[in-house]
Amino acid sequence: MSTRKAPQKSIDNISYFLQHGDLLKNFRFPKISAPAINAYRPEYYAEIGCKIASGAIEVVLGEGKVAGA
Repeated sequence: MSTRKAPQKSIDNISYFLQHGDLLKNFRFPKISAPAINAYRPEYYAEIGCKIASGAIEVVLGEGKVAGA
């Protein structure tokens, strides 16, 4: 599977969306699961958004088995 870095505007939009809990209230996210974590918590997504904004998490585009996914 080939991947390429997402455009900066998309990265900025994803980061902003994840960091602002008021935008997330009516959005259905999949649950983040780990042995000690079994629920949606806005702060988890906000932390991911901060890491995307800082470049600690890279956002890439790629084709999976489902076209456009």
